[in-house]
Amino acid sequence: MNAKAPHYAAHLSFLRAVRGCPEGEQDVLNRKAGATESYSSKEVTGEWIVHQHAEPPAKGKGVAVYVKMLALLPDEGGAQLGDMVAEIVASHSVIVESRTGRRTDNPQDRRIMIEFAMQSIRYKRRARVPEEFRTVGRRKAEFPPEIEEAGRKVWFAKRYVSDIAAAEDLPKGMTINHARRLYGSSGRAPGRKPMQKRNVGKSHK
Repeated sequence: MNAKAPHYAAHLSFLRAVRGCPEGEQDVLNRKAGATESYSSKEVTGEWIVHQHAEPPAKGKGVAVYVKMLALLPDEGGAQLGDMVAEIVASHSVIVESRTGRRTDNPQDRRIMIEFAMQSIRYKRRARVPEEFRTVGRRKAEFPPEIEEAGRKVWFAKRYVSDIAAAEDLPKGMTINHARRLYGSSGRAPGRKPMQKRNVGKSHK
């Protein structure tokens, strides 16, 4: 079953930035899975997201909530998780883990998702991914083409004194390390602006 089918009234991406897992990377995964609207935990709560279905709940008026891993959804940790999932199921809605493809409208998936999320919250590693879904080595960050192009323009702009200064204006979710892996060297000499010329051989009065 496709979470993008017409019987879901909205397709919502929920983002919660944690160490090593910025919102930008999460949103790319969620949108690839079918999300069309994005909400950050800086603006709304996970509790708010799961209550965006119609009242009273009805088939065809539920919502599809996309989150990289289920453990990123609850605001208050494991104590809240069971109630949130129960609310989703009762409202003809679904939570989709964009990293694993698992869904709460599949009872077997739902059990696995909850068990793994509870462990991740207990370990304080909410973005943890099951071993069978991990890639070998560091996974390359993925950004939409327009975000990559915007980052490229900032990274190679000559107005920045250093890479650190340029990184402050990179698109949301893109770090200095992402830029270095995506674009390579910026060409800046340490401590000097690109193309900055020294006054060599000139006499000073």
